Amino acid sequence: MKPSNRSKLIIISTLLALILASCNLPSRAAVQIAITSHENGQAVVLSQEARIVSVATSSRGISSVELYISGVLLETAEPPDGTPKEFTANQAYTPTEEGNVIITVVAYDTKGNHSEPVSISLTVVQSLEGVDETIETVEPPTPTITLTPQGLDQTQTASVGCTNGASFVSDVTIPDNTVMTAGSNFTKIWRVTNTGSCDWVSYQLVHASNDLLGASSPQAIPLVNAGSNGDLSVDMTAPASPGTYTSSWRIRGSDGSIFGPTLTVIIVIPENATNTPNPTATATVTPTATTGPVSVSQHYEGLSISAGATVHTTVNCPAGSVVVSGGYAANDGVRVWHSTKDGNGWRVYATNTTGSNKAVNVYAVCLHNSGGTTDVEYTQKYINASTYTQIVANCPSGSVVTGGGWVIGSDANVSLYNSTKSGNGWQIYVQNDGGGTPLVNVYAVCLADTSGTTTSVSNTTGVIPPGDIEHLVMDCPSGSYVTGGGFAVNTGAVIYNETITGNAWQVYARNNTGTQKLLFGYGICYSP
Repeated sequence: MKPSNRSKLIIISTLLALILASCNLPSRAAVQIAITSHENGQAVVLSQEARIVSVATSSRGISSVELYISGVLLETAEPPDGTPKEFTANQAYTPTEEGNVIITVVAYDTKGNHSEPVSISLTVVQSLEGVDETIETVEPPTPTITLTPQGLDQTQTASVGCTNGASFVSDVTIPDNTVMTAGSNFTKIWRVTNTGSCDWVSYQLVHASNDLLGASSPQAIPLVNAGSNGDLSVDMTAPASPGTYTSSWRIRGSDGSIFGPTLTVIIVIPENATNTPNPTATATVTPTATTGPVSVSQHYEGLSISAGATVHTTVNCPAGSVVVSGGYAANDGVRVWHSTKDGNGWRVYATNTTGSNKAVNVYAVCLHNSGGTTDVEYTQKYINASTYTQIVANCPSGSVVTGGGWVIGSDANVSLYNSTKSGNGWQIYVQNDGGGTPLVNVYAVCLADTSGTTTSVSNTTGVIPPGDIEHLVMDCPSGSYVTGGGFAVNTGAVIYNETITGNAWQVYARNNTGTQKLLFGYGICYSP
């Protein structure tokens, strides 16, 4: 093929981009694109199809993504439905000759503006046999994990000079003096801000004074990073006798210190009106529980995993709420290979691939007072050996997607590098480096029987240096509620934390390789 003038321009731009990349000077144009598969320097097989996967973003919407092979335009991919602000292009390339090739992608928005060309180099070989694709790994610094005698809670060693602090933000559910039905179950949720410099890992909520209201103490607190908001919840039961009841709680750090404001809930159980002796009967009035505003809470359970073992659990949402998504937080060396809806909760399977004890936390994200129900739609596919595959599950008409899940199996040759909202459904991209054909599932969690919409917010600023970690937060706008989220990451990086923080979704990724990786994060926001 003879390069066109446009192709020559791309070649020149590509060379400039490679020079800039070597100087570690990343460009952040209005239109952005990143190649998530393959990796720079990876080997591909002659005459075998390879999939070039890239993620393009623009506030004006993406109209197309161009794929160039050594400066020659091979294919233009366009979004199947409109011009979304985020578009994942999955383009086929079949090598025709051995040697090095330069893969370049360019994204265009609806105004004709284009991204900076992003390039990687691939080596085309006759066979992968004998080709060394391993990269020397660097162990990243990680928090020290100490298992309690019960083997359930995990404790983070606080940094020197780390301080605890908290402030009250709002009552998410059950405002003070709410009238409740005697004997009814309810979940009290306080929103607080972590005003200290310590991340809340293995922190607890403890009963401080007044009535316990059927709750147990202490209560586990989900991870809340310094400077972030968190929702602290306690399941309670209204007493059988009339009266005004107060329950007061405080936060306890992993070192045993008590700090922060006193968090209280005040409920009223009214006297029942009774019939009078007068022959004219007076109707008995039975109070009903007050329905609070729409809110989201996160619940979790911590598990220890002995060397080489596999564990699983389901964290259930409290009565009166529906599960809309879930997540996990795992130590280095723990492979999470199953994360999906289970009944009205979230189920996770995890395997400890190391020779020492590890821990994993499982989280369920629960939507309160929406009046809706959630169900799952799923798609199964057998993944061919040495391939990259996209799988999509769509929510039915009349429902909206709130999150997604997946099952990729315990085989370490199968890795997940994209789990995101796709239209009104959920998609995953998986890589199979093994010789088998494992079965992989993707799940879309769908909210029905209520009004409202969901949108996706993104953060595409993540860069993970070799042997390091990266953390992204995706805030939902005012008036909406975070229900879930996802990620897109270069292969070789590992997502080890997907959870809610305040009204945002957060992802943590670890890069155990010797090359820089990119991380994109996505939050799903529900607007009633």
